[in-house]
Amino acid sequence: MEKVRLFAFIILFALLASAFLVRSAGAFEIALQKPEANATASAGDNKFEFSASGKSPLSCSLLVDGAVALSDITAYKNLPVLVHASVSEGERIWSVKCVDAEDAQNESETRSLTVTAATANDSTPIASLPENSGSLSGFVVMSGAENEENALVASWRANPGRTVKFAALFSNDGSNALNVSLKIAITNATNENGASGGENGEIVASFESPVLQVGPGEKRVLQVEWTPSAEGNFVTNAVVSGGGESVFGRAYLQLNVVRPASADWLFLLAFVCVALLCIAVFKIRQNAAAIRGGNLK
Repeated sequence: MEKVRLFAFIILFALLASAFLVRSAGAFEIALQKPEANATASAGDNKFEFSASGKSPLSCSLLVDGAVALSDITAYKNLPVLVHASVSEGERIWSVKCVDAEDAQNESETRSLTVTAATANDSTPIASLPENSGSLSGFVVMSGAENEENALVASWRANPGRTVKFAALFSNDGSNALNVSLKIAITNATNENGASGGENGEIVASFESPVLQVGPGEKRVLQVEWTPSAEGNFVTNAVVSGGGESVFGRAYLQLNVVRPASADWLFLLAFVCVALLCIAVFKIRQNAAAIRGGNLK
């Protein structure tokens, strides 16, 4: 019976150990982008840009000298956010504070900003802007994939069967309202000979987001989803289109679809657990038969 207890303990230990294979997400980060540290700007309508890595959507506030200068700023994971706020003359300290969709909170570093008196040439009249003008200021994966370290290209790692949500931030820089959509083409990163395929690789999937109207000076997030069915290395080509031949921006990122390493460990652990359970059952039956025969050792 001592052997039976030992096998039962081993099985219980293995099952408890499997729970530690699930990793909890760390705290998210807020990255300040513009203005740079110790920058100088004119008083009036000032521009601030940042991004946050928390779970979307995030609710953020712009702080100037510790006080809320602008609140209820909606941000999406890793997408740059550009906001306008009126800041008076003087030596200012600014930062950003956010709460993500899981109620996690964080505040960015602080940056110094010298605000000087405004000049007559600081603003551009809307009438002088081109009628139809826009730009793609950010293209990232919002969910379904993890960012990989790659100095040459934006690279993400996903798993087969897990939906990946792509997002692009479009800015209308013109004087007319624009109807735009995000078009995605997924291509093989390598061709059949193993050479780089890139933008000219074989298209394995293509999608288009719903058309959104973006007014002058507005920014809108365009989104599409894709669920990869198999492993592979892909290039995701993104285009913001205004219909017909109008293209307002292009971007791309690399997506590596692989089976998660934890799946191999879980499979091995499950196999070991089943094997131990079979051995324990065999020993129990063997001892039971010995008891009936009066030969228990």
